[in-house]
Amino acid sequence: MITLKEALTKSQEELDSLKIEMEAKAKEGGLNAYIDFASSGSGVPILIKDNIQVKDWSVTSGSEILQGYVAPYNATVIKNLKAKGFSAFGRANMDEFAMGSTTESSYYGATKNPYGEDRVPGGSSGGSASAVAGGIAIAALGSDTGGSIRQPASYCGCVGMKPTYGRVSRFGLASYASSLDQIGPITQNVEDSAILYDAIASHDEKDSTCSTLELVSVTENLNADRKMTIAVIDNYIAEASQDIQDAYAKTVKVLEEAGHTIIHKSMANTKYDIATYYIVATAEATTNLARYDGIRYGKRIEGANLEETFRNTRAQFGDEVNKIFEEADLILSPVAPTVAPKIGSIHDPLEMYKSDMYTIAINLAGLPAISLPVAKDSEGMPIGLQLIGKAFDEQSVFDGALSLEKAINYTK
Repeated sequence: MITLKEALTKSQEELDSLKIEMEAKAKEGGLNAYIDFASSGSGVPILIKDNIQVKDWSVTSGSEILQGYVAPYNATVIKNLKAKGFSAFGRANMDEFAMGSTTESSYYGATKNPYGEDRVPGGSSGGSASAVAGGIAIAALGSDTGGSIRQPASYCGCVGMKPTYGRVSRFGLASYASSLDQIGPITQNVEDSAILYDAIASHDEKDSTCSTLELVSVTENLNADRKMTIAVIDNYIAEASQDIQDAYAKTVKVLEEAGHTIIHKSMANTKYDIATYYIVATAEATTNLARYDGIRYGKRIEGANLEETFRNTRAQFGDEVNKIFEEADLILSPVAPTVAPKIGSIHDPLEMYKSDMYTIAINLAGLPAISLPVAKDSEGMPIGLQLIGKAFDEQSVFDGALSLEKAINYTK
């Protein structure tokens, strides 16, 4: 599959042929990453997660209750894409209402991992990651509430980036937890990720949580030669598998050899991350899903209305992480404690929750982070690590990631 950067040089005729080719390969391949092949406008085709509004498309958040709903407007990210020469092409499969880490809970059935069809692609943006990694999408949009872009990108061996909370408009995104959700790119490489991030980032008066800080092009300022101070959290990887720990140690060495300064830090309160996240996320989800009552949206469900229980406590978290940023430009962290598990192998909800243990704190703190592949385990499954940056310092995140990508030289 051509890269996003390459696709921007193609004629519309060539892009139209590419759409036909991608649709045919997707239908033949059996990954179940696409659930529809709708197309909106001209330009470079970008796969869209099924919880982002595209005018006149069926948008169902992977749920039966929203069958028959047709979006009456475009999400702000879709407007931004169209203005930058991109088009929406295809709906990506996802965990129902973005609640899951495997894309097995979708009404449309499970999506498969292109590195092993008995493996999950991660979630909830599993369709987006599977399609990009499987060569049936140039790039895709996903949404990240507690790792739902970075974790599937890690499982599938591609690049997934969560912007700073407020940097990308949430208008037109079906809300899971409003104080945590953020739309971001899933791509084949770091430069493509920067290109797509630049295309969707904007201030938006329709989203009151959107930042008004000045936007500067990340892509135009990418610098893989920039030397940074990167913090490694020695006690943070203790619960990761040996394969993940080995890849982490190897990556630290590669970063040192590339000229970056490594400092060793610890975080004492990480054991509270999962509990805190699920209190916040489920409380906000209770509010956001109350609209699907069969009256305003969705099929009728008998029963009393849910009371509003929205609690935005995101601002209370991130102090420990922010102290580390007084000395470091970036933090290197695992994305998930293991590689992609097999389909149907997770039966305990607590086990699924643990798959997000390294990603959820980033959403609670509202920070930018990017996952990129760094190694494979003995069975050939991808291992991704993430670089975490200061709020609104996407430039450092992308520069560090580009440097690591070049130094690690990961091959599919």
